[in-house]
Amino acid sequence: MRIGIQALGVIGLDPGQEISPGFEAVAEAGFECVDFSLEAFYDTRSVSDTSIPCFYDKSPDELKSFFEPYLKACAKCGLTFSQMHGPFMRYIADEYGRAHFLEIEKKAIEIAGFMGSSYIVLHPVIADSEADVVRELQINRDFFSIYDISLRFIHHYIHIF
Repeated sequence: MRIGIQALGVIGLDPGQEISPGFEAVAEAGFECVDFSLEAFYDTRSVSDTSIPCFYDKSPDELKSFFEPYLKACAKCGLTFSQMHGPFMRYIADEYGRAHFLEIEKKAIEIAGFMGSSYIVLHPVIADSEADVVRELQINRDFFSIYDISLRFIHHYIHIF
């Protein structure tokens, strides 16, 4: 068994913030792996509000270039990414927002594979209102039913199945 730690709050995630010291601190503390949060890089409102730039609208190559320093700093310290956390999504009523979030999830899966993680946590859709809480289970069933199509995509990028 390997012992790891959630990187959120430890690894520099803000633009211009040093990345390596966080990974060094994790390794010096005796941890062997890192749980990395992909949700920390975007504003959930950007999923359905096109006036807010969405971090995950970058191309896969741009995203890989962005995350490569994290991959290198992690490896330099002898650590690995034990798992990734995909972005969270609040319930989105419009079709554009749901389709956009699916594309964001696919990119998160691709990034997890690029970073060498064998696992990614895909979070359920979170209800925004009292009325949606009652429907939350069905909302998630509906949203994640599209994943039967996406499983082939997941298998392509994360080779653990």
